[in-house]
Amino acid sequence: VRSFYDNRRLVQQIQRAQESAEWWQRYDAYLKTTAWRLKRQAVLTRANNWCEGCAACPATQVHHKTYDHVGNELLFELVAVCDDCHRILHPDMDER
Repeated sequence: VRSFYDNRRLVQQIQRAQESAEWWQRYDAYLKTTAWRLKRQAVLTRANNWCEGCAACPATQVHHKTYDHVGNELLFELVAVCDDCHRILHPDMDER
């Protein structure tokens, strides 16, 4: 028999998972906008299309150092990285 607290914990876990899924849907939609494409290009241009993580490979990704201002990021909150460096920054990316 589940206790009141076990049920409450389960409800909270479900709510957090749902909120996370909704956030990622909004984030994925934002990454398809012209505003993001322009910001992404500005970061790649700033880095001369070179990875700011390893300085050994061309940059293929733009990484958010914080998600606090998604949709209204400041350019210094973004870095140009190669695929390998991006995987280091997001080792659990495949779990999404």
